[in-house]
Amino acid sequence: MTFVIGSMYRSERSSGPEAQDKASEVHRAEPKMEQGIGGSSQAARKHSPVERAGAGHDDDPTRLAEGLGDPDPVKRSLAFARILENLDAENAEFFFHALKEKSATGEQMRVFLFAWGSVDPDGAMRFATSNFGGEDLEDFQSLVLTGWASADPQGAIEWVGRLEDADVADPDRRARVMRESLIHGLAANDIDLATEFVFKSGDERSVSLTEDLANQMLRQVGFNAALNWGENLPPGELKAAALDQVAYAFTDRDLVAASEWAEKYAGDDWAAKIVSRVAEEWAEEDSAASIAWLETLPQGEGRNKASFTAVREWARRDALAASDYISRMDHTPSRDFAVMALVHTIAHEDPSAAAAWANEIADTEMRADALKRTVQVWRARDADAARAWMDANGIGIEDQE
Repeated sequence: MTFVIGSMYRSERSSGPEAQDKASEVHRAEPKMEQGIGGSSQAARKHSPVERAGAGHDDDPTRLAEGLGDPDPVKRSLAFARILENLDAENAEFFFHALKEKSATGEQMRVFLFAWGSVDPDGAMRFATSNFGGEDLEDFQSLVLTGWASADPQGAIEWVGRLEDADVADPDRRARVMRESLIHGLAANDIDLATEFVFKSGDERSVSLTEDLANQMLRQVGFNAALNWGENLPPGELKAAALDQVAYAFTDRDLVAASEWAEKYAGDDWAAKIVSRVAEEWAEEDSAASIAWLETLPQGEGRNKASFTAVREWARRDALAASDYISRMDHTPSRDFAVMALVHTIAHEDPSAAAAWANEIADTEMRADALKRTVQVWRARDADAARAWMDANGIGIEDQE
């Protein structure tokens, strides 16, 4: 087949904390809320997108496909919508070829394969294995699987469970991609089931998958439901990943309220990134206020990491102001992290000042690391000046290797 799937939609596969799972948008419905495991709220989704769109029209497939070539873009869009309305196991392959022939957009193909997976997953998977290979097969199946999981979670889970025996060049990568698509589809149907799958999978990408779930919750059922879901997760790295994304949304809504909420996690080392997120967003608006807030929190990993994050943000914009503030801070572990952030930020522009600041770090190991980093940068920029400073301070080259 000359049709290359990857060129149409591989570039938009979701990845990373702010990725948008566009295929899942097809599955949105009016939010009839239900209570899930752990107190989460979710929109009820009991039907496929085809059923919700009003399937049952007995339109002729050929006539519907002809509408894809209409010069009027509105009529083309309506034709595509009617195809989704009438999609079933009998006509899916015909419509796929029609979309390809009419040069469908990548977004249309993503939506179509999602819908095909929701109404005829077995047929869609058979078609894929008969017509594609390599990354094209992987891309096709991953989109079909998302639709499948949204309509038939158990069937999709069982299919993914059989991937261990798949005869492909990189079975681990394929299984990883399919698990990601499965989770996106599960979340469109049952966020609690998707959450349980992530927590039990042991996947090396569990953190990023949890971030994806949090963002999907924020889009589908809103901030309050996402917050409730995240706060009911068991303490640990995955809860921190979920609430990190929620915290980002919280700071957009009400920065002061977000900081008050984050304070309850300040004493938990596992939740350090939650405090860091709020501090970083606050530092973009008012760096001094962000650091001052952090100084009111109990000492711990959360305050330390957040101090590094907030000062780094500040120093990128105004290193002089950040330096002046740090010079007046009490000598605490969090000050060491603030100084480290300043050193990292200014080392390239002013290595002499960075070295002087590095010497103010109380923690021996952190101070040595800061000096090593600064001298390495300095030597690359001005070897003679760096050597002179090292000689004056009794630091040998071997100490910096």
